[in-house]
Parts: sequence; structure tokens; C-alpha cells
Amino acid sequence: MPRRSLATDMGLCNWSGIRISYLDGKPGFYNLLVGYTNKDEVDFKRINPGDVVQGKVSEKSDNYALAVGASQFLWGVKAAGRYDGQFVGFGPFMRAGVAPDDRSAIDQFYSVGIGGNGGFANRVNDNWGIGWAGTHYSKYLRRDIEFVEGVLGNNLQLDGFEHIYEAYYNLALTPSTRISFNAQYIQSSIESADDPVVLGTRLQIDL
Repeated sequence: MPRRSLATDMGLCNWSGIRISYLDGKPGFYNLLVGYTNKDEVDFKRINPGDVVQGKVSEKSDNYALAVGASQFLWGVKAAGRYDGQFVGFGPFMRAGVAPDDRSAIDQFYSVGIGGNGGFANRVNDNWGIGWAGTHYSKYLRRDIEFVEGVLGNNLQLDGFEHIYEAYYNLALTPSTRISFNAQYIQSSIESADDPVVLGTRLQIDL
């Protein structure tokens, strides 16, 4: 159903739908998002790379985006005593999105993985996940960036995809306090750049 949001206020008309289904009593979530805007965006296809150096850009309206997402518990138990009452189990998830490559810096996005509610040693209030995400940058944007970097004397080469591999564990300390541990390995779209490993942690307190 149509809904008003920040995206709508910015000129993006969007329609989204969410369906909750049950596979042998186990919940799954499936959604579809369609977005459209008539605001002018940079036209990466028609832009003259030489004009970029001078700050001149061509523009084009009627941009849009399509995205789908799904997650499904394949194993779990209904009554496990979680603080938030959520289903305890695990299963796969996926997301995919596309947008025009001449009006969007990112024209494709994908992610897949597996995650769950409930951790080791009967810690039913913990959450965890392991996944991969791929971001594809517009070929026209890459062309323009490489041209500008060349003018500046840099031999920069960009790959279309940037890949991220991630794992996290969310540890419930109390009903209102959680601490998360996160690890990422990033394969940069900049071919000459090192591929970093990023470690992080976060403390969440709900008042």
C-alpha cells in the first residue's frame, strides 16, 4: 500500500509490500519495493567527462528502483522464552535491487546469508548472522571517475563490484542491554587498494 515517508517528501513515490508466511509453522518475511522520482539526477551516460573537471553535469529525470527481499526460518521453536517474544531459529535471507545505470551511482545490489535468533549454550536472546553483499557501481560513473583521476595524474582503475563478507554476534546481557561483535572483509572496487578487515563492537542500551 502507498505510504508517506522521507523518501516521498524528497520526491520519491514508492510502493512497498510485505508478506509474512509460514513454512511448516516457521515464519518467513518477503517484501517488494518499487520507487520512482521525477527529480533531476545526474545523467552519467550523457555527461562529458571533460565537463566534470569544470563542475558541469547533465541531468535526467524519471529515476526508479526495484528491490526484493526474503528471509525464511527453516528450523526453530515457537515458545523459547525470548525477551522480545520473537521466534527462535535460523534460516537464509536474501536481498536484490536494481536501478538504471545512467541515473544511479549504484545500479545493482545483492546480499545473501544465513542468520538466526538464539545462540550457543541455550542463549535464546542472542542473535547472529553470516553473509555476503555485492554492490555494483554504474559503468558510466566509473568511466567519469577514472577520467577525472587520470587528469589529476592518478592511474585509478575501478572494478564494477565491491564485495563484503560479514559475520556478527549480538549478545543479550539483560532485556535492555546488548553488545554486538562484528567482523568484515571488504574486496574494494578500487583495484589498487588493499582489501581491509574491519572489526567492530557496539553497545546498545534501551531506556
